[in-house]
Amino acid sequence: MMRYCIIPRDKQSEVEFVRTMKVRKIPHIGEKAEMKYAMLGIHTCQDVLDRSTDLFYLLAETNFDFLYKSSIGIGSVYHEISKSTVNQSISSSETFRLS
Repeated sequence: MMRYCIIPRDKQSEVEFVRTMKVRKIPHIGEKAEMKYAMLGIHTCQDVLDRSTDLFYLLAETNFDFLYKSSIGIGSVYHEISKSTVNQSISSSETFRLS
């Protein structure tokens, strides 16, 4: 069952929503990473912000950067625009021979 959430379009509501969000809801955070963060006492994005100094020294730079930015609502999803809409190749196949 999919649930939807409507967030008012003001800065405070958006910040509050992200801070209460569980780290597992962040894209690219899987079950194993969630368990690793749970062992460090990190369950929500607010926990990341509260323990950011500790995490800075415990995590690799790219992991910390990704986790911290996600916890303050800065995403890292980019969509590439297709370079060309022209087919790159043409193929043909033959299933039955004509008699």
